[in-house]
Amino acid sequence: MKTASDDHGQPLNQNLNENRRANRAISELIGFLRGIIADRYVSASECEQLAKWLVANREIADIWPESALVERIDRIYRDGVADEQERGDLAELVTQIVGRQDDETLSFGPTDLPLTIPEPDIVFDGKEFVLTGKFLYGPRRLCQREIETRGGTCWDTVRLQSSYVVIGSLMSRDWKYSTHGTKIEKAVEYRNRCPIAIVSEKQWETSLAAVARSKPPHSSASSCASSISSVSAPLE
Repeated sequence: MKTASDDHGQPLNQNLNENRRANRAISELIGFLRGIIADRYVSASECEQLAKWLVANREIADIWPESALVERIDRIYRDGVADEQERGDLAELVTQIVGRQDDETLSFGPTDLPLTIPEPDIVFDGKEFVLTGKFLYGPRRLCQREIETRGGTCWDTVRLQSSYVVIGSLMSRDWKYSTHGTKIEKAVEYRNRCPIAIVSEKQWETSLAAVARSKPPHSSASSCASSISSVSAPLE
């Protein structure tokens, strides 16, 4: 008897089992995160435990929320140490993830946002950026540093000289009624008068990877291929 297969020639029962394992792993991760953030604080040992869990479950590294956590933990341990500030930022991300599971109030990715279509090329050198919303990539200061090391500048307000408004993925679906929404609406108004582009965090992050830094980062931490080698095997 011929085994039913999907469009890629893989057995359907195999795919079903893989999906079940992935769902179980995600449920376990969410439970783990709830425990970590119960006291609204991520200790050094909890951060280390989370890193080890992500390494042990790397088969779901491309699935949210592990995908977001892998990137954050990888950056935290590039210098081998999770300092107080980094753990505070991680606590905020974990809170956002758990909160999304509770009430689905956050939009992890653009929905009805007025993004520029088609997606423009993002140039950093000599361009002015305005960041709005919260970013999965990391805290605002890190995002600004990534722009500045590629020759761009960051402003707190949207103006006619602005080149790009970048919307963080941790944006409330009620963005129009938030302080973040005022920047977006102003950008929509201005782009009829100047070539300002409204882009998503995902597109911005993709562009980061494609453009090398033109200036050394302000952080003294050195780049390391095994960024969390002090904890366990590196995340890939």
